[in-house]
Amino acid sequence: MNETPQERIERLAEYWDTHSAPAEGYEQVEQPASDPMIVFSLRLPKTVADQLRATAAEQDRLKAEVVDRANDNARFIAANVETWRVEAEDLVTQAEAPLRDAWRNQREKTGKRFGQKAAAREVEAAQQQLANTFPATGHPGDYFLSQDWHRKAVAETIERLHGHEAEHWRTSLATNDRELIDAMAQQRQLVNDELLAQLPRADYEPGTNGDWHHQARRPSGHKQTIETGEQRWQTADPDALVHSAESMAIELEARHKDTAKALDLASRRIETQQTKLNQIPQAAAVAQQRLSALTAESSIREAQPQTHRQIEETRRQEARAKAAAQREQLREAEQQRQRNHYQGPTHGPSQGHGRSM
Repeated sequence: MNETPQERIERLAEYWDTHSAPAEGYEQVEQPASDPMIVFSLRLPKTVADQLRATAAEQDRLKAEVVDRANDNARFIAANVETWRVEAEDLVTQAEAPLRDAWRNQREKTGKRFGQKAAAREVEAAQQQLANTFPATGHPGDYFLSQDWHRKAVAETIERLHGHEAEHWRTSLATNDRELIDAMAQQRQLVNDELLAQLPRADYEPGTNGDWHHQARRPSGHKQTIETGEQRWQTADPDALVHSAESMAIELEARHKDTAKALDLASRRIETQQTKLNQIPQAAAVAQQRLSALTAESSIREAQPQTHRQIEETRRQEARAKAAAQREQLREAEQQRQRNHYQGPTHGPSQGHGRSM
């Protein structure tokens, strides 16, 4: 079963709080009275565990209060801007209707004897009415309404109806954007300086270089193009607000994921180190057993008579000399075999002991 980083952190924290190395069932070796040993518990420093737990809890809070809220804000702004656009499109279309009717009437009067001047005056009046209604967009022109004029009229309508609300979003979110990005950057640096720096690296580990840009990708794996912090919230234009809100949410989520990867790396390092520490008492018990055996053997040898020890030493020297002589014989035999192999046989047709065919 795959274990999430938060579950691993909680499991390690519970282990630190409730277990110690001697309580894990390691066999305790009775030591000689002359050489007592201290029984101790091996665990990582409590400050490291506390730091990891505190940072993990802060990550959970940021996920709920910052990242999720930023995504909700981006969706809320996009939905409101779309509502504003639909509303403005309807109002501009209604305002354009008299001019469209006047142009249609003017086309119908073309080539006729009466009514052309009246139709032209009707068109001029409708154009002036639009120019007065949308002063920032300007005169609609002498031809059919262009898409550019219509788009500008829609933008002007949104600005006049909801400009104050858009400006309020821009100023408030711009301030929050800078504060939140700075806080998340500081937390990421804190994980590097005060947590990962205290834990030795493993022989191989999927490390993280602290570049949150690698996390700003779509589920398909393609990189998302976002505005930087300096580029966001420069204008209260609705489309720019939507793009800034989306960029802010993407960056916050990417930074959160990058910090989560660093915490996961820290928890893996801690788990590895704790596993190694847990193995120390068992290794110490094995070493103590070997030490006890050597001590017993040394005591036996010390208790033996001098003559008996000399006999044993003589036997060991003879055995070593015999083994050395056997190795020398094997070495000489191997050298002789190699000489025979390269020199060839000592008799044969080439030496004249036979007739050549």
